[in-house]
Amino acid sequence: MTKYILVPLSTEVIEANPNYPLEGATEQGKLVITVDTRGEDVQARLGIPPETHLYWGKSYQFFVQELSSLGYPVCYRILAREGY
Repeated sequence: MTKYILVPLSTEVIEANPNYPLEGATEQGKLVITVDTRGEDVQARLGIPPETHLYWGKSYQFFVQELSSLGYPVCYRILAREGY
């Protein structure tokens, strides 16, 4: 039987990116927080009209390790895509 425990957690990264979908899980003894930047409203952020068509390249991911005082490492998985 799997049990889930909800732990309230806030980091600078989470607070600085409230518009991105976030999800967390433990993987190999680390807390991995996935930040999906691919769903961002880029037109609004850049101040260009919403009907402007943007072209997207390949999607990729990279990892960032946070220096943490928690009892386990915190790692961010950033999902991104190339745009032009």
